[in-house]
Amino acid sequence: MARKSKLWIAGKLPDLERRPVEYGAVLLLLAIHLLLVLSAAVQNSPVFDESVHISGGLSYWCQNDYRLNPENGNFPQRWASLPLVFQKLTMPDLLKTPLVETDSWSVGRELLFSSKHSPGRILLCSRMFIALLSIITALAVYFSTRKIFGVKGALFSLFLYSLYPEMLAHAGFTTSDMATALAFTLSVICIWNVLHQITVKNILLSSFALGLLFISKFSAVIIIPVYLILIFARLFRNEPLECSVFHWKKTFAPQSHRLLAHLSVSFVNALVIFTVIWAAYGFRFSMLANDNAQDRQVLDANFRSFCKSAPETKVLIPFRDHSILPEAYLFGFAFVMKYSKARYTFINGETDKGGCWYFFPYAFLLKNPIPLLVIFLLSALSITGYFPHVRQYFPREKLYQLLPFIVFSAVYAIFAVSSSLNIGHRHLLPVYPALFIISASAIYFFLENSKFLKITLVILLAWYAFETFWIQPHYLAYFNQLGGGPKNGYKCLVDSSLDWGQDLKTLRGWLDGNKKPGETVYVSYFGTADMNYYLSDVRKLPCYFEQDRGSFDPFGMKAGIYCISATMFQLVYFETAFREKTGMKSSEINEGLFRSLSAEIRDYFNNSTSLENIKSDPKELTKYLMFKKKFEIYSYLRYAKLCLYLHKKKPDAYAGYSILIFRLTDKDIEDALSN
Repeated sequence: MARKSKLWIAGKLPDLERRPVEYGAVLLLLAIHLLLVLSAAVQNSPVFDESVHISGGLSYWCQNDYRLNPENGNFPQRWASLPLVFQKLTMPDLLKTPLVETDSWSVGRELLFSSKHSPGRILLCSRMFIALLSIITALAVYFSTRKIFGVKGALFSLFLYSLYPEMLAHAGFTTSDMATALAFTLSVICIWNVLHQITVKNILLSSFALGLLFISKFSAVIIIPVYLILIFARLFRNEPLECSVFHWKKTFAPQSHRLLAHLSVSFVNALVIFTVIWAAYGFRFSMLANDNAQDRQVLDANFRSFCKSAPETKVLIPFRDHSILPEAYLFGFAFVMKYSKARYTFINGETDKGGCWYFFPYAFLLKNPIPLLVIFLLSALSITGYFPHVRQYFPREKLYQLLPFIVFSAVYAIFAVSSSLNIGHRHLLPVYPALFIISASAIYFFLENSKFLKITLVILLAWYAFETFWIQPHYLAYFNQLGGGPKNGYKCLVDSSLDWGQDLKTLRGWLDGNKKPGETVYVSYFGTADMNYYLSDVRKLPCYFEQDRGSFDPFGMKAGIYCISATMFQLVYFETAFREKTGMKSSEINEGLFRSLSAEIRDYFNNSTSLENIKSDPKELTKYLMFKKKFEIYSYLRYAKLCLYLHKKKPDAYAGYSILIFRLTDKDIEDALSN
């Protein structure tokens, strides 16, 4: 039985006649993955970063200008915007736009919502290209696992990858996360290959995989300690190193010779990375296509500001002074280093500025299906030899083959725990392909000839699949039972772990089916999409981005439907928004201020003249401007009081779980504002 089980797990095929079965299973899983991704992509409204990724990519291709969104790499934006290059979308001419007047978010919104093409069509085209990156990542997972564990182990890993909710979510978003996951995965695989056999093919593959990584996201620097650790792991294994470069062949046996060979390859890798970075920015130093004195002065001032606020960025100064790397690349790197230092973190009902070390462990525990957590645990115990019956099937050679994925997972975890940028579980996405490869070792636990264990395996996989299909298409909002499920996700994590602006279309559908005639709808939205495109006839409560610039429509809150994005509901960014909008600090807020403003605003509504008289009567204009300023302060204060009151209530409904829906009476509003 032992030999039969061993053959079963290795997935050895006696002949080629079973290959169609293998390929059919792979194609089926990939097709299911792609179908689930695209079905959600059609449903979701633009998520937070999508508009700037698309507009940034188009500006790189069409205007050769790199000012938009330099902090999110270059490849993801170029790749996602590639199908849009020839569609003649409406976009500002950056060559004629001064740098100080360039707002990436405004440009992105204008591109999506002022074009002759529908936002849905633009998004679907770019999202399909991101989905292709996920398919490539899935194939990398499959073939890497197949090399170690055989066909059935590879199918096991591919099954986990294809139905993983977080992967399904980000494979359908035009952001840099999926591209980064692919680039890290390919880099780890290619590094390990070239460390075992130095050939022209392996050198080029590792170089271009690393080059792709370094133009995908600035977290690419994590691969450097991974590379070094793998080099030392390879050196301490007493095994000769084969080198075959064109017609020159050599076998290195002494450790010192092997080290020199590895360092030589890494030097070539660095040269190719350097070249790829320059190529991504058109081999031009300036980030502006139209580099004039005024814009140059602004760029210099901004870069100095980054270096002053984040001392670590000072290492970039000589690179910029001597034009060693493209300015846009260095500018983006400095931007990331500055703004990753102090970002608001929401975790389990608490908001903190500066992050906390347990954010990612907490997110990992709640955002993964429980059966997957069990599989992760079993795989960890299997590779460490915890189970006696597993040891006979798990030779040390397999552990060695898994080493690059183990090392990468460990190093990435250390960086994640030490990071203060705790805004979303998505930042763990690059590590999951490696974890799925490692997870194939978990099936060794089920090798024992036990019907109970086989049934347990089937139950775990069925449970895992059920969780995915049950949450479809709201994959981003997935929370397991430990977190109370997706309906309670807003109590645990927000921002891109749950609420990234993706559910405006879902909210529109809910209102169409549930809004009663005459009901007033109030909306507070966390996102960058244009609410007016998806929602009409709604009252806008404070939103993360101003939705109606230049307009002012004061209103009182009354009975109606209140739709509040989870991130706004938890007041995560309230202090920053309040200060930017009103000029006041949160320390200046008190109940007396709210009461005073309430009385003044009530008096204004009762005694004010019509808005038509404002332009003709200077006194009325002054009165109006004072009222406008005070109303802005008042609107934020009453909104905060409303959210604090609603924390005691359970939502009446959800739009994709990221937007909480409450039906409130006049009595509810009175109670909220009087507390």
